[in-house]
Amino acid sequence: MAASGFTVKVYRFDPARDPAPSYESFQIESGGRQTVLDLLKEIYRHHDPELAFRWSCGLGKCGACAVRVNGRPVMACQEVVESRDLLIEPLRNFPVLKDLIVSREPHTGALSGVRPFLERAPWEPPAAPERRGVPLNASPFLCTECLACASSCPALSEAPSSFPGPAHFAVLSRWQAHPADGGRRASQARLGGIHNCTACKSCSEVCPKNLDVFRDCILALREAVSLEGAGLPPVQAGFEQALSRSGWLFSARGRPFLDGLPESAAVRADGAVGLFVGCRFNQQMQRSLELLVELLQKAGFRTVIPREQRCCGGPLLWTGQREAFDRQREHNLAVFRASGVKIILAPCAGCGMTLRHDYPEELAGKVKDLVELVQPLPKRLFSRRLELKVTYHDPCHLRRGQGIWREPRELLGGIRGLRFVEMRDADYCCGGMALSANRDLAEALARRKAQSILETGAQAVVTGCPTCQEVISRALRRAGQDLQVLSLPELLLAAVP
Repeated sequence: MAASGFTVKVYRFDPARDPAPSYESFQIESGGRQTVLDLLKEIYRHHDPELAFRWSCGLGKCGACAVRVNGRPVMACQEVVESRDLLIEPLRNFPVLKDLIVSREPHTGALSGVRPFLERAPWEPPAAPERRGVPLNASPFLCTECLACASSCPALSEAPSSFPGPAHFAVLSRWQAHPADGGRRASQARLGGIHNCTACKSCSEVCPKNLDVFRDCILALREAVSLEGAGLPPVQAGFEQALSRSGWLFSARGRPFLDGLPESAAVRADGAVGLFVGCRFNQQMQRSLELLVELLQKAGFRTVIPREQRCCGGPLLWTGQREAFDRQREHNLAVFRASGVKIILAPCAGCGMTLRHDYPEELAGKVKDLVELVQPLPKRLFSRRLELKVTYHDPCHLRRGQGIWREPRELLGGIRGLRFVEMRDADYCCGGMALSANRDLAEALARRKAQSILETGAQAVVTGCPTCQEVISRALRRAGQDLQVLSLPELLLAAVP
């Protein structure tokens, strides 16, 4: 490549003519700041007039020009690039018509059955600015239907017949939010498979309009489903009943961790680290918590573990059961207010995301993940040599829910003897949350994750979520592989002399 230019590599494929896709490289002269659409136009005008790509307004209003750039879905007219090498590909999860143009028919076809327009309701006197119990929400009206979110959606990729994609529900939520609409949007969402969303938040991460598709669209519709009694999948419908019995979502395997604590562990200690144990750890993975407590002790932290804490309520919130979530939140707030802790350690990624984003700031501001807590510690704490080749799986609720992904890799990279290898699509959902709605989808996602792990040749995989740990362990066993699936505390404790 010339010193003054850079390479743009573009996906090429005409299904009517080509036996398989290929890539073509173009040398582009450096020209300062420009958009991806500018580059595509330059290639079309000066290099290859047969290059096919779609665009319309060029202003980020229509969504027509969406493509993937270096693996990330973007609107080409809005993605500004410097003079650097690029890989431009069509959106995933849609049939390619030619080159960068995909068929939108799977999206528009699925919408045709749900009447995606204003359905006039019978006139009623003006009411308070709430409708059917769901607060008015203008966010879905930002959606341009560019399909970037659908391109990144693991549920759509693995089970398109069960889940039409986040863009579908963004359109439905637009009309659910409209105060004059009389359509049965909650029922349409339920019948359309809204509960097959895995809550991975990939859609929210890539939206070019910075719309939180999961929270503002999918959760809004799930709340409407719950409030209107349109029906939950059986497992999700049992969440509230399980919590009313024991305070936890899962039945216990052996003695729950909190039940076995010495009295001193729950004593108030101002300035200590408070441990938020979470359902999966407390009820089924007690040994992992024991190792975590041992690690904290060796690192010099004072730890308080309030006995009366319960499920954070996250799974209730993610399935639209907000009233039940509110009860869990108020209970835990009271418990941790009385604890006197300055830091709340949430070793479960889902709990951490919920506490940070759905609890009041007085508690949310204290929350840390384990890597945030131990990363500033002296490196000599983890100085034992570990001769092990490992890879790392990013839990959705840690990577996208809390923005933590570099830190675990830096921590692993600092352990002597440890050989870290990155897996393909390390942050692709493993299917954990899908288990409560669609087991077939969950197992398909888990198989894909297991394959990515096995491709690395690693001896072990490390993750920061107990549900991910269990799901991946089962997937590897089904694949006939005996790899270790380690929690981060297990690995770190092994590195402590």
